[in-house]
Amino acid sequence: MADPRIADILEQYAAPLQPRGEVLALGNAGGLSGSAFWRYQSEVGELAFRAWPAGVQPARLGTIHRWSAEAARRSGLPLPVPFADRSGWTFRHGDGRLWELTPWLPGEPDLDRPPSVQHVRAAFEALGRFHASLEHLGQQGASPALASRLAELGHLERSGFEELASVLDASRPDSVAEAGLRWLRLARALVARILPSLRLSSALPVRLQPCLRDARPDHFLFQGDRLSGLIDLGGMDLECVSADVARLCGDWLGERPGLRAEALASHAAGRRRPLDEPESRLMPAFEASADVLIAGHWLRWHFLEGRRFDESVAVAQGVARGLQRAIGLAGRLGLSPLIEWARPLEQPPG
Repeated sequence: MADPRIADILEQYAAPLQPRGEVLALGNAGGLSGSAFWRYQSEVGELAFRAWPAGVQPARLGTIHRWSAEAARRSGLPLPVPFADRSGWTFRHGDGRLWELTPWLPGEPDLDRPPSVQHVRAAFEALGRFHASLEHLGQQGASPALASRLAELGHLERSGFEELASVLDASRPDSVAEAGLRWLRLARALVARILPSLRLSSALPVRLQPCLRDARPDHFLFQGDRLSGLIDLGGMDLECVSADVARLCGDWLGERPGLRAEALASHAAGRRRPLDEPESRLMPAFEASADVLIAGHWLRWHFLEGRRFDESVAVAQGVARGLQRAIGLAGRLGLSPLIEWARPLEQPPG
């Protein structure tokens, strides 16, 4: 085994979980969490070995592991539940990080736009089953995600937009900077429009329970029309279930009413009840705040924090996707003149 860190940690697991051949390094496996992944074949099948980012606390990871194990047991969904080591722990300490070993779940995500209706039904039904399996752990409270987004949008309005404008103006002209400036002109106006309603939504009492909080289409795997895996549960925390529904709808379905109706019906079938009135009221707030913030996150990561991603096109794709989400929000709000602000900037004469 090439990496001695991996060998030392894997020795703490039972013999059937040991590698039988090459341990393949996957980098971040397309994720944004800062985790690193490896994959290998064992006596019990293919396994995934994960190094969590430095700073993840044992208590937090232990909670995620308990919730994921309970969700798998109560829902019957294919989830990456960690194996325990020889001492009964579901994670190991090593090299300043926490490590876990889980089954490698087969299948591929449906990243088509639009996705197939069969995959939409399967994914949202599974999401409903996941929510139903953990609803007994719920409590009343205001949405943590909306409170966080309200603070983030407030920062943008006070100084964040100016900070991004300064770095974009000084950057080398390219497609990312150009799209960033287009987003900046549109986002300034959108924030002023959505902040009042977002303040009201963020204070609304709703039922909170363990949720994915990162329900991206990349995390729902399929073999044919069957859901074969729901992966990357590292964002789990207490939240309103409509945050997950809004995230998956916004990222995957776009402005397609027919698919959205299928999604909500499938989620209700899996959960055995539809979203209630307070949960439904938060859906527009979750989507609108994400529509504005997505491109801003990518711009901050790239221009201000200097983050690096395994895929060279990740930043350009992220900013472009965020710009389209902001344009879609302007259209839903009936603000067609604002969309003109997001059109390509005029090129200076040569």
